[in-house]
Amino acid sequence: MKVDVVESTLVAPSEETPRLGLWLSNLDLAVPKTHTPLVYYYPAPTPPAPGGADGEDFFSPDRIRAALAKALVLFYPLAGRLGVDEGGRLQIDCNGKGALFVVAKADCTGEDLFGNYEPSPDIRRMFVPFAPSGDPPCLMAMFQVTFLKCGGVVLGTGIHHVTMDGVGAFHFVQTWTGLARGLAVSDACPSPPFHDRTLLRPRSPPRADFDHPVYSPAYLNGLPRPFVTRVYSVSAKLLADLKKAVEHVDDAYVRSVVDYLELESEKGSHAARGQLMPESDLWVVSWLGMPMYDADFGWGAPKFVAPAQMFGSGTAYVTQRADRDDGIAVLFALEPEYLKCFEDVFYGE
Repeated sequence: MKVDVVESTLVAPSEETPRLGLWLSNLDLAVPKTHTPLVYYYPAPTPPAPGGADGEDFFSPDRIRAALAKALVLFYPLAGRLGVDEGGRLQIDCNGKGALFVVAKADCTGEDLFGNYEPSPDIRRMFVPFAPSGDPPCLMAMFQVTFLKCGGVVLGTGIHHVTMDGVGAFHFVQTWTGLARGLAVSDACPSPPFHDRTLLRPRSPPRADFDHPVYSPAYLNGLPRPFVTRVYSVSAKLLADLKKAVEHVDDAYVRSVVDYLELESEKGSHAARGQLMPESDLWVVSWLGMPMYDADFGWGAPKFVAPAQMFGSGTAYVTQRADRDDGIAVLFALEPEYLKCFEDVFYGE
């Protein structure tokens, strides 16, 4: 499969935005310092015809680019760069330099890519722009619109994890697509984003009221390992078990995590900052209840949304399928030698 870049440009906010250093919480700093790569697949319209409210061609780059510039006014940290404050702590330099926007074309079809989809480094390389992500300065957001030979489109997004989590990223895409459909800003984003994270400052003095082994440097000592990715359907019983596992995560627990990370930082350690889990564990991220498929630029919602690449072995995403009647899917990244054993346990055989 071959992908050719047609255009690459920086898109700045369409209006003046705040110029400031945005403080990052311990929770922001505990996540991997990388962009989260997603792909959205939009099949070709049937019958093929110009689309959208203003009659532009299907997935007009000009229309999408203009809407991106408007969305970046509200989500201005995405137009900034990773930086450091006077004390050397990472922050977001909100400078309005812009997000990367790429237009490309590929010699493959949607069926080739998504008929039996598995996230992979190749999918990430072809459909999501790449930029260094670990050290300042680096881009906070990158987007790519790729036209397929079948007439469909893949939108690849790469939003740096320190800027926002899944809830924030899908909120941004909701806003961007609403503006592309011609909605007023107040309708496209009725609940504007709140970027100040100082509510998540540690207490003084910090105190960890719970045990947090999953954030411990002693626990997160795994090494990179070869893995394969598989997609599994989820039963109602397993979904109930997953929900039960996170019921204890409340305000008190989160405060304790923030303080634990502060205490570890004072020791000179960096809990959960890019280290990997041991082979015995999984790190599960749930996107259930998030508006993954609320991403209509004016030509219809995507047929498929998923990570372009997994972060590493021992990670999993729980996602809703496009048609809710089709249930829940889980994407797992596992060592090949554990697949059979895992499937037996997963399906209770």
